[in-house]
Amino acid sequence: MYSSLIHVHAYILINISDIYISIILRFGYPDPGYLQRVQEELKAKGIEEEQGEVQQPPVDHQQNKYEKPSHSSNTIDLPSHWSPMPSGKVVDIIKLKPTDPDFKRVAGSISLGNFRLSNMKIYRIQNSDLFQRFMAKEKSIRENFSQGSIIESALWHGTREHEMDHISKYGVLPHYNSHMGHHGNGVYFSVSAEKCSRVCQAVYPSGKKHMIKCRVLTGEYMKGSAWMKSPPVRPGSADTFDSVVDSVSDPSVFVIFSAVQIYPEYWITFT
Repeated sequence: MYSSLIHVHAYILINISDIYISIILRFGYPDPGYLQRVQEELKAKGIEEEQGEVQQPPVDHQQNKYEKPSHSSNTIDLPSHWSPMPSGKVVDIIKLKPTDPDFKRVAGSISLGNFRLSNMKIYRIQNSDLFQRFMAKEKSIRENFSQGSIIESALWHGTREHEMDHISKYGVLPHYNSHMGHHGNGVYFSVSAEKCSRVCQAVYPSGKKHMIKCRVLTGEYMKGSAWMKSPPVRPGSADTFDSVVDSVSDPSVFVIFSAVQIYPEYWITFT
């Protein structure tokens, strides 16, 4: 009897691992080191969600870093406005001061018309691995477009406090942050910070809400449908669309199905 239980338990673990592997490969993370880190993080997050634990947002350089993998190489220049990355680190979260040009720029993109956020704090997410993967994907997508075509958008995604540690390290993974909606089973983004803020869930008892401003490779898009789990194939081509939207003529919602098309650039907290 005990032997049977052990075999069943092992079978379940193996199949869970197989599922994770197939998902990660599907969304562009084939190297084993990255897979292992994602698996460990997902396991930890599952425990935290069941127990209802909430992590506090990092506010300095020491609170959210992990060691740089040996296989990583800086083949793409990092943004010039980033703070210097500590040696051997790939993730750093910087709390921006209200006098910082970056703070003013992001706050300005949020506060349009009479809309304002109360008690707003802005953090810049600096992840060299995610950024390089994003830029490599940008180069790949751009090859299918004429020079000067707009393939990237600044979009907003509502999230929760306990998800931010995972997002800052591994990005907005579709199988972890996706939602089933009218336009497909993927990661939903709004073109409007105001509309995004309205659907953010407040954390009790602080009342804090959280959203992220992302660089998103929207590329060529078409209207989405609820049954979609990936972008459909383009007519007359073997390639798929890059994203789907609520309205092709005037999109206000984008749905993304691949993590490498998303770079979580700024984390905003507010009440």
